[in-house]
Amino acid sequence: MLIYFQTFTYQDHQEQSHPLLWEYSPTENIAKCIYQVVGNSTKVDPEVVNESLKKINGIKISDGVAILVDCSLLEKEICAYVEPSKPTLRGVLLSPAFFTPAPNSNFSAKLLSFDSLLSGSEGSTLCYEVILRNNNDANLAKLTALKIHSQTSANLAIQVIKNIDFYYLRQIQIKLVRHLYEDIFASSLSAVRPEEVPSKAVDYFRQAIIAIMENTKYNSIDTAFEKAQAEDKEPIPIEDNYKIRVIYARRMLAAFLFFIEDTVPPVKIPTSAEEADELRKLKIWLPVFKDHIQKHKEKLALLLNDLEQLIICTGLMQHDNSQLTFDALLHNGNLDFSLLTTKLKALQVDMERSTMAVAVKKLNSAHKIPSDLISAPEKIYSLKSLVHDWFKKALHEDIQSEFKESEINAHVENIVQQLVTEICGCTKGFSRSEEAKWISHTMTSSDTDVYVTREWEMNLEAEFSKLKTKLTITKSKHASHLEADIVKFVTSFIHQQLEQLKHQNQTTDAPKTTEMTL
Repeated sequence: MLIYFQTFTYQDHQEQSHPLLWEYSPTENIAKCIYQVVGNSTKVDPEVVNESLKKINGIKISDGVAILVDCSLLEKEICAYVEPSKPTLRGVLLSPAFFTPAPNSNFSAKLLSFDSLLSGSEGSTLCYEVILRNNNDANLAKLTALKIHSQTSANLAIQVIKNIDFYYLRQIQIKLVRHLYEDIFASSLSAVRPEEVPSKAVDYFRQAIIAIMENTKYNSIDTAFEKAQAEDKEPIPIEDNYKIRVIYARRMLAAFLFFIEDTVPPVKIPTSAEEADELRKLKIWLPVFKDHIQKHKEKLALLLNDLEQLIICTGLMQHDNSQLTFDALLHNGNLDFSLLTTKLKALQVDMERSTMAVAVKKLNSAHKIPSDLISAPEKIYSLKSLVHDWFKKALHEDIQSEFKESEINAHVENIVQQLVTEICGCTKGFSRSEEAKWISHTMTSSDTDVYVTREWEMNLEAEFSKLKTKLTITKSKHASHLEADIVKFVTSFIHQQLEQLKHQNQTTDAPKTTEMTL
């Protein structure tokens, strides 16, 4: 992991100081200099660095590398852990320089480290870098492997599919925020003396980043146009609705837009006299720091424009996708995931009816959503619909007229309830059970339907065709026997399939043996 110390800073030809980065080994409690500075991935001159560091007690030069032999000597000055930065410097190499001592300041270090700055707020910020997208992909793989879905797991699959494009853009969004902060703000802050930075600066930049990433206060709620459409079916004026979304996005970016526009920084209202004094210092300092940032104004403007478009897109995705519900995707009782993906893509391309389509078109070409990012799972079939069909087919033509549709429905509900109980018993609600690889562990005794894959639907239909003659009843009083026979037939099929899947799984997972030769 990379760390830095305010004790060791590198001063460039512009007389700006930047903390050196070190590779820290917790097991050995040593740190090796990597000859880079915070906020910049370009190498500094190792010979110049080593020449200055070798004069410091506790540092040795081994094979041309400076090593701090005991980090505990400077434990109180270990500032923060930081991730390796990407190569982003767009300028000349730093010229030979010298080292200057800097006052110890964990406060300053927190400002310089993107990860430390967002400590405690990872759930709305840093999680979008890798965790959520990886988890979503893993969940989709598990859900796709299921042979039997509950309504809960089917709903989860719907949400996971909705998240694919959403998380793709959110990952780009947080990467741009990191890029913006580390390459512009942290780099500039590292050249400012810590005692000159007001204490509220940490909170200002933390809230500025959170405001970009959170879709709660503005970006996920209805605009007035969207509300009128939902309540009164009024058509949405797309361009005007988009302009409102732009206003929302710019409000979320206000803390950073201050540095490139003639606006007032969004400083919160104080709740005490002490806080009022701290915020007064922040208001005085921000315009001063703004002048310091102006050399990055063009780059900052481009990044903020890209972030504005991403905020609008992700906000609309979260808002519009929420309207694609389980019931809206049912067709003849079956759940067609391809219908979901079709609707999701329509929202992104139909510029006459979708504000999201306008937003997607305005995205930076480097941020366009790949057309093949979503691959829809196969359609799943209602077991209740299958049972209903089987029950009617198993009634001899001479007695079919004796059964009202309501009576048939009552028998079907009894059958499905018994099957739900049987299926629940397979996993017992445990997500880690072997059966949960193929049967949703989220099923409960209160579920009123079960959904099976196309493969199982076809196999069940084939098995029923073989048993139809045997199952057929000729007297209405035997309807309860038919119920029991259908339950037995389906239960037997499920257990047989599970045994086959377990066997295949064991064969696949079995360790491969190698022949030994003496």
